Order: sequence, then C-alpha cells, then structure tokens
Amino acid sequence: MSTTNPYVALKEEMDNLVVGHEDVKMSLLLGIISREHIYIEGPPGTAKTMLSEIISGAAQL
Repeated sequence: MSTTNPYVALKEEMDNLVVGHEDVKMSLLLGIISREHIYIEGPPGTAKTMLSEIISGAAQL
C-alpha cells in the first residue's frame, strides 16, 4: 500500500514486522514528530531494539 503521509508509512512498516506493542509504536512516532527523545523500558526480548532499528531505518535516521 502506497501512502503520501510518511508517518502512516512508518506505522505500517512497524506493523508489518512487529505484532502488538501499539503504545510503544505510537510513542516512537510521537518522538519522531516532536523531534524529542524516547526512552523505551521493558524486560529482555520485548522488541525494544527491533522497533528502534525499524523506525530509524524507515525514517532514514
């Protein structure tokens, strides 16, 4: 699906690769939009690094 809104494209990219974690996904998008830092906290194996790598790669950061 091709969209003109880059934030929708970022959300779709995260949704394609990671199931669940909707609150973290929205926080990452808000961090990109507001140009602020995001602190992701959680137990090992909960896709923190994967989500960070997905969004930084998709946003070309």
